[in-house]
Amino acid sequence: MTVNTIDPREFMQPKVLEDVVNKKLETIPSFINMFPTVPADGTSVTYHEDLVTAGADIENGTMSKPMDLGELSGLAKIEVSPITQKHGYLRPFGYEFRISKRDLDTSSIIDDLTRGVGRAVYGMAKRINDDILNILKTVSNDVTEPGSDWTAWDADGATPLSNMLDIANAMDLEGYDSEANQLYLQQDNYYELLDYVENVDIAWVQNPMNNGSRQIPQINGFNIHKLKGTSQLATGAYLALDGRPEYAPITTYTRTQRDFSSDKDFPIVNIFQYKEKPGSYNEQVVTEFIAETFYAPKAPNSVCYRSSGV
Repeated sequence: MTVNTIDPREFMQPKVLEDVVNKKLETIPSFINMFPTVPADGTSVTYHEDLVTAGADIENGTMSKPMDLGELSGLAKIEVSPITQKHGYLRPFGYEFRISKRDLDTSSIIDDLTRGVGRAVYGMAKRINDDILNILKTVSNDVTEPGSDWTAWDADGATPLSNMLDIANAMDLEGYDSEANQLYLQQDNYYELLDYVENVDIAWVQNPMNNGSRQIPQINGFNIHKLKGTSQLATGAYLALDGRPEYAPITTYTRTQRDFSSDKDFPIVNIFQYKEKPGSYNEQVVTEFIAETFYAPKAPNSVCYRSSGV
């Protein structure tokens, strides 16, 4: 637990709490900071999915290939097939934290407050991660997920490095610039992969992060991520993504009620605070941690998920 010496009343100020919570949220390994986050100006959003490539538009006659310019020939017109328009609604969720005015006057309460805020951050992060992951696992796209004929990575004859190339090849679709460069594995499969590489590449063992600034392993062009437990990914499952912002499969929409939030930069978690029984001995300070989000799968072909195979 983090040691905190700040005064409890100062710590519980909405602006201070909002800053603490959102900064802590950014430090939790997750999908939270991988995808673009944009503010929503209402409780619903309209977004678009582009599922038809330029090559497909040319093949089906929607647009022609450009011709040579001449006296009787001009520039071909750019024609595109209609883009798929979709709608979504932002859903609020969060926690409530209560503390008495009497306790706020006790300096030792700061440890309990810090612990409670840490629980709120963890719970909010888990909810956001699970929501995003559920969308990624169920997205409909043009990628044919390999893995039906692979040998499990904990068995003799397994070929994890070749399997990773199969994933990269599957996501290398004609007409799309997205690629597989992020690989999420359940922790058992994560360590099976590292063990396999350790036995075939001593150079990788000596410097697995490739350079001093890396925080996670990189193998075959993939950043390798570990998801603990089995609540997010089952053992044997894998999730590959394009992590570049311009090809991100998910865009996160967040909503901030400007009259209440202390931060105008649309943080994911907003703080609301009020008093119950003000002026009484049992006066309570109620703090609400609220996020209002929607996750739009704008680039579904930037995802490759399979529930078994590794």
